[in-house]
Amino acid sequence: MVNTYLFWAGGAAPDGWTLISDSGNPFYHKFVRGAASYDAVGGGSATHTHTIGTVSCTTASTQALGNTGLAIPANHEHNAGSTGCGTASNLPAYQSLKVIKYTGIPGALPAGVIAIFDAAPPVGWTESVAYQDKFIYCSDAVATGGSNTHTHTISGSTSASQEPESGYAHASLTQFIVDDSHSHAVSANTVSHDNVPTYLDVRFAELDGDGGLVIDMIAMFDATPPSSSWSVLSGVGGAFNSVFIRGAAAYGGTGGTNTHTPANQDVTTGGYPDTGIGNTGTGTARTNHTHTLTLSFGQGDNTPPYIDVIIAKYLGPVVATASFCEIPKLIAAGML
Repeated sequence: MVNTYLFWAGGAAPDGWTLISDSGNPFYHKFVRGAASYDAVGGGSATHTHTIGTVSCTTASTQALGNTGLAIPANHEHNAGSTGCGTASNLPAYQSLKVIKYTGIPGALPAGVIAIFDAAPPVGWTESVAYQDKFIYCSDAVATGGSNTHTHTISGSTSASQEPESGYAHASLTQFIVDDSHSHAVSANTVSHDNVPTYLDVRFAELDGDGGLVIDMIAMFDATPPSSSWSVLSGVGGAFNSVFIRGAAAYGGTGGTNTHTPANQDVTTGGYPDTGIGNTGTGTARTNHTHTLTLSFGQGDNTPPYIDVIIAKYLGPVVATASFCEIPKLIAAGML
């Protein structure tokens, strides 16, 4: 059996319909994605992160000191070591709406139901301008949230120095210098990145009063609706296939991406504290030195959590046809 799903911004589900976007139901906290077949499990994730690598590291500043002991040369470097990338949200700017289910295909619609359109909605429907520039997030409450951009925290520490200890001899000053096992703290934020998934711009409208199905309204299904009355738009090659729906003032805009790789970024390390060995030499690294690490990032997947649904447009009721020989009988029966 094929079942029909539409959006709802009211309280309890209207008579004959069931709320299907509350906790424990398949639409709960999912974005709607068009597909050739229904999949209640869906995919995506609420967050993502990136792996971090080292492109380069600047050498430390030098200082001529005096005394004797072991010191780390000024031209030492580090790599990213245990530096990691924090998670960031995959949820783009959204309007959360409820989803209601009708078992089968309804012959009439309740006031307040929200449908998709690819043109200006017909008389009796009011366009939902508040949903423009928003992705639809299915929930048990009506609210806004999310963001089309995100940043990540970068935190941890570098590896130990890659240079060996070297001996220096002098018998005057005692200063702190660093040893070869030192590392540096790393703490920063990435630059801002987009996290808008692949989308199709659509128009949303709310039914003003109880009424029937209207030609060109677009609804969601968990199986293929009858082709005599509905045209599937989310099949392979269709406009709604593998894209998320986003409200807009005009239908048809597309864009977004489900993956991204941040550009390399320079990060200044923390300084090394004055707790090195108390001997110094010429050309050794200062205890309070820093480095500039150039970090690289692996690809991240910003696909938000989604449910796959079949999306189809209403063509109108089935019109009965009759052969030429049957016409007199239909006239006599009052059917024509």
